Amino acid sequence: MRALNLYFLTRIDSAEIFSEYESALAGLRSPRTVKTHEQKSIHALVDALREKQLPLSAYDHFFLSFVISHISKEFDLLKIAADHSMILNIELKSQEIDTARILRQLLQNRYYLRHLSGTVFSYTFVSGTGKLYTLSEDETLISCSFDKLCEDMLRFHDCVSSDIESLFRAEDFLISPSQTPDKFLSRSYFLTTQQNDFKSRITEQLDKMPDGGFLCLTGSPGTGKTLLLYDLAMDRSVSSEICILHCGLIQKVHRYLDRKMDHVRIFSISELKNAKDLAGYQLLLIDEAHAITAAQFGLIRESMQNYGQICIFSFDSRQILYASEESRETVLLIQSLSADIYKLSDKIRANKELSSFITSLFQPQKRVSIYDYHNVRILYAQDAAETARFLAYHMTQGFVFIDYDNSFPQLLSAKESRSQSLEIVGQEYDKVITVIDSRFFYNEEGKLSADDDNEKSSPLRELLFQAVSRAREELTLIITGDPALFARINALKLVR
Repeated sequence: MRALNLYFLTRIDSAEIFSEYESALAGLRSPRTVKTHEQKSIHALVDALREKQLPLSAYDHFFLSFVISHISKEFDLLKIAADHSMILNIELKSQEIDTARILRQLLQNRYYLRHLSGTVFSYTFVSGTGKLYTLSEDETLISCSFDKLCEDMLRFHDCVSSDIESLFRAEDFLISPSQTPDKFLSRSYFLTTQQNDFKSRITEQLDKMPDGGFLCLTGSPGTGKTLLLYDLAMDRSVSSEICILHCGLIQKVHRYLDRKMDHVRIFSISELKNAKDLAGYQLLLIDEAHAITAAQFGLIRESMQNYGQICIFSFDSRQILYASEESRETVLLIQSLSADIYKLSDKIRANKELSSFITSLFQPQKRVSIYDYHNVRILYAQDAAETARFLAYHMTQGFVFIDYDNSFPQLLSAKESRSQSLEIVGQEYDKVITVIDSRFFYNEEGKLSADDDNEKSSPLRELLFQAVSRAREELTLIITGDPALFARINALKLVR
């Protein structure tokens, strides 16, 4: 994506031509459609600036509608100094909205931009009223004149003109209690619109359940279930005692959070011996509940009945497909008892390029042509021994090998193997490598399948999906012993 000159862009009035012109100026591989109200807002902004007799150079080096792909965060207009000493952000609104919403958006934008620069000039222009707002030094919203905006625009000389995507990496923004605990504890994060909506609804519902009860929070990997669960714990701990039960291996980070969070107890559900262990807590939060056993659920239910507690179960519905039969039946029982089920669908940890490739891998007919998948590597190994050599090498290069069906136990310690079997959900890594062998094939419908497919589910196929979806930045696949399958998958990177 290239920066463009706003003045040059607004010399076109036709909506259809405007979109094509903008796409060409921005160097986009595939044209995008600029909505009519967005076009009018840009025209109105430039018209207002023209009255100030700004030089043409002041309109240069603006990125329009840039999106941080990992979190789907969009900025209307950005201008970035080449040395990253300062950033100008202008948001466009077609009509007046609540100033609290304007303030919240500008604060969120500044949060995301400050990883790159300590100086961010933040504005919102309302084209319907001609009003201009800015953030003051103490981060309050104030009305201002265009003279102020012009002054800030003229501060910029040498600017970033292309490849803005390289300045924003997933790890700069993806906050997880288990991976970035200090950022979580300092509340250096924002919830998505959907997370905030669910938080408000759950909080309201909790206040209406004095005698206790069940709630469920579900969603696929990357939708932010754990962050929302821990955020609720942080808020409710101000007035209540909270217990978070983790249905998997307790790691050092869980112990760390347990020590740091007041009035919040975190421990493994495997440590739960009897219902009395949960006495004294008003709210029970069960993370990764798809791994819960019937006996563990029985103790929780007994505690809830004895002490009038509320329990929120958080789980990934996809994981239920290959959980044990006991766990599946238990989760189905939990859902039937729940007063409400909140399903997160907005994926906030998605690298769009990798997400597109994963979709293409399982359903090639859905390949998106705008990506060249430069962060995906497809390798071929002739046999298991060669595969092991490739894996060992990549593990020395910072890749995390996810052995989703324990095919290469010699490469992982017993602890690592056990950890992966329990923790593959909820963990993400910058660089992931995994294996696809001759058990996989493309069926008559063109979908990736596995030899253990049946009418109800495909554990191998699902395990592979969970493995590849752990990657945040880079993904490497080793295709073993099947040249035809390798050719089919490798072609995904070659199609144009």
